[in-house]
Parts: sequence; C-alpha cells; structure tokens
Amino acid sequence: MSDDTPPPPPPEPGAPPPPPPAYGTPPPPPPYGATPPAAGGAYNAVDAIKYGWAKFAKSPATLLVPGLIYLLAVIIVEVVLQFFLQATLLDSHSCTKTVFGTEVTAQCGPGFFMNVFANAIGSFVASLIIAALGAGVIRCALNYVDGKEVNVGDVFGYVTKPNVLAAAALVAVLTFIGTLLCVLPGVIVSYLTAFTMFFVVDKDQSPTEAIRSSITFMTSRFSDTLLFVVLAFVCLVVGAILCGIGLFVAAPVVLIAAAYTFRVLHNEPVAPVEA
Repeated sequence: MSDDTPPPPPPEPGAPPPPPPAYGTPPPPPPYGATPPAAGGAYNAVDAIKYGWAKFAKSPATLLVPGLIYLLAVIIVEVVLQFFLQATLLDSHSCTKTVFGTEVTAQCGPGFFMNVFANAIGSFVASLIIAALGAGVIRCALNYVDGKEVNVGDVFGYVTKPNVLAAAALVAVLTFIGTLLCVLPGVIVSYLTAFTMFFVVDKDQSPTEAIRSSITFMTSRFSDTLLFVVLAFVCLVVGAILCGIGLFVAAPVVLIAAAYTFRVLHNEPVAPVEA
C-alpha cells in the first residue's frame, strides 16, 4: 500500500482547541518579549505585623530576652551619645547681645549647621553600634521564623565578625553623609539599607553586596516594604508612648515581622504559628 496519503484538512473555524498536554508535561515557555512574573511571594505588610504579634504572644520569652538585651543596649547607646553631644557640640551658654541698642542676656548655642553636624555624628555612631549588635538579634529572629532553636548567645555572636563590622561601618558612613545633606537623604539611606544586615547574616554576603541586595529588595517591592516600614514605625512609636514599656513588646514583634518579610519576599517558607 502507498504512503502517499494526503495530510488531514485543517480544522474548520469554530472547532474546539487541541487537548491539553498530558499530566506532568512542562508548560510551554512564554512568548518572546513577555513580561516575567513578579518576584516575591504572596505578601501583606499587615499580615507580617500580625504574624509577629502571634509568634511573640505564643512564646514571649523566646525573643523577649534577646530583644531586651538589644533594646537596653540601644537605650544606653542613645543616652550616652546624646549626653556627650549636649555637653560638647550642642552645649548652650549665657551670652550678651545688643538688640536695638540695648544689651540683653540670652542663651546662645550652636547654629544650624553645627546642629546638623552633631546629629550626623550621633547618627553615625548610633548606626555603627546598633547595627553591629543587632546582627545577632536578627539571627535569633530568623531562627525563630524558620522554626529553629533560638540561642540567646547569638546576640553577641556576630559583633566581632569582620563582615558585620564592615557592613555596619559602611551603612553608618552612608547614613552620616546623608544626614549631613539636611537629614532627608539620611532617612532615605536608612530606608534603602534597612535589610543589609539580614543579607550579611543570612546569605553571608560581603558588605557592598549586602547593601546592593538591600536596595534591590526595598525597591523591587517598594509599596510592600514602604508600608511595612511605616507600620513598624507606628508600632514602635505606640510602644514608646506607653512610658517606654510598650517597646519591650513592640520591638520583638517588629523584629519577627521583619524576619517574616525577609523570608516571604524571597519565596522562602516560614514556620506556622502553632495553635
């Protein structure tokens, strides 16, 4: 028999499409030039705060001790730093001025630029110490979100690591320069580099690589990260308003929520909140 059988005619208009591929067959690639799917998982900043609260409420002691150590260290650093600045660069004194031909006694102090400079120095020193000490607390929070054991010793376990110190110093320098440029650039730098230490601690990245990763992380999901930062700030402010005692709850909750944010936006699993 001859194999010169003519090909079947094309399907008529309105004919049903061909059947889908068999189970297990990979889907066809997207057409050339198509937009790839957005990075990151299903994330909601409000859910991050709720998760932080639920995990903290389930076992307050787990992160309360590391959080207390970190929070007390931050308070001590800020108090000592402000006392030093007020006693030196921001010191005021009585002085005599002539106003419309009349000598009057007034309180004289530093000018605008000296205030900006002093705030920049304070920001630099505080950022350096807080970031270096905070690396260990970040490790505790990531372990907790991952469902691993939390070791209080980790709070001081990263302070002497070269990458941590270098990253803390680099972020502090950038924040210092930004604050010198009339404060707002310093706020922007702080926002963009907020997750730098997460990348150093969790991904073992170099300081410059971690800063680049943090900037990409914060800008690629800008609306999500901005809303989270705002909510975290509100939580901390509310905690501070309650005579400061509320910070002992707000700080661990925000820290857990930040670790949750870091994991979920990287499409990484988080431990569920046990009933």
